[in-house]
Parts: sequence; structure tokens; C-alpha cells
Amino acid sequence: MRAITIIGTDTDVGKTYVGCELVRQLRGCGLKIETRKPAESGCEVDDAGNLITHDAAALREANGEVETIERIARYRFRTAVAPHRAARIEGRAIHIENLIDAEIRERQPVFLVNTARPRGHHQQALPQQQCLFHRMGD
Repeated sequence: MRAITIIGTDTDVGKTYVGCELVRQLRGCGLKIETRKPAESGCEVDDAGNLITHDAAALREANGEVETIERIARYRFRTAVAPHRAARIEGRAIHIENLIDAEIRERQPVFLVNTARPRGHHQQALPQQQCLFHRMGD
């Protein structure tokens, strides 16, 4: 199994776009994929009071709707700030045990996680041969 993590340090930097494109390409190669957006904030509320996701819904669509939104995005918040802040504002808690449980794989060949990395945390660069791709374009 291969695990792919899409990481960005801010909103609207293209994490979900890249994740969805990877999912579509890998599915096009015949691979089965699990997708995760462990926590999503800024969700809208529908008439029934359900939180409507944007990123998790896009990942679900890209993956042929084989997973539920609840499985893809374990934590969903209405407040449009970082999830840990949204949880505090909304009087909820994010439990690490639940995040780990949400990441348990069903042994699919590819596991993709779409998440953010707080500013100030530096990701160690991978050697080029370990990266799925090292450049976008063309």
C-alpha cells in the first residue's frame, strides 16, 4: 500500500484540487483508493441541519462516491477557521483516537490524506525518486 499526503499551509492553495486530480488519475489506472480529509471547517448547513462539506465532497466525487462523507471527513465544522479553533468555538473536541481510527486503512492499494500543516512546521524534503511527482505543469 502507498500512502500519499497532500499538505499545504493555508486555505485555497490547491490541496483538494491536486488530491482530486491524483485520485482521478490513479483510479484511471485501475487502482482502488481511500481518501481522507480528517477535519473540515467552513461547512455550510442545509435545511435539515446537516453540515455540507466542500473538500470531502470533491474527494468523494473524484473517487467514484465509494466512501461516505462521514468516513472521509470525521470532523466537520461550520466555523470557517482552522479545525482546532472551530472545534473550540463550537464547543466540541477533536480526539486523536478518532483521527487515528479514521485513518485505519481497508487495505486499498493507495491511501490519500488531504490536510494542512500549521505554519512554522517544516516538512522534510523527500528525495525525488520517492515523490509521486515533483513538478506540476506541462
